Amino acid sequence: MALIFVAILSSSIGKLLSNKIFMSISKNMHLKMVDKCVNTNITFFEENTCGTIINRFSKDVKELDGFLFLFLECTDYIVKCFFSTVIVIYLYPGLLVFVAFQVWYLWRLRYKCMCATRDTIRMKFSLMSPVNSLVQDAINGLPTLKCMN
Repeated sequence: MALIFVAILSSSIGKLLSNKIFMSISKNMHLKMVDKCVNTNITFFEENTCGTIINRFSKDVKELDGFLFLFLECTDYIVKCFFSTVIVIYLYPGLLVFVAFQVWYLWRLRYKCMCATRDTIRMKFSLMSPVNSLVQDAINGLPTLKCMN
């Protein structure tokens, strides 16, 4: 029961900490972007319309926030998986023998699959090679075909 309480408490603290970090990084990033935009030369505003600037600004903010959120969520999941693994190994150390056997089996299976997949990929590329060269020759010769009607 105590283990469940500790897991829920650590998960909640992790989410709060992750949210705090995300908000502070996002706030600093937005402030720097606004500061750079406000302190730019007047010619920038003469060359670009307000709509273009706002669209670009909002697109950049969306991309940066999405990347930052994905990074923090990935870090959160990695930490949770690590602690879950440590707890399971602590509670049942005999499981390590089974895990070692599974890792060895999956490593062998991966090697066999890679050999089979590598051959099929090589065959696919060798069969696609004439098609690719034909398309490339047509693209390279297109100006000649156009000028000769």
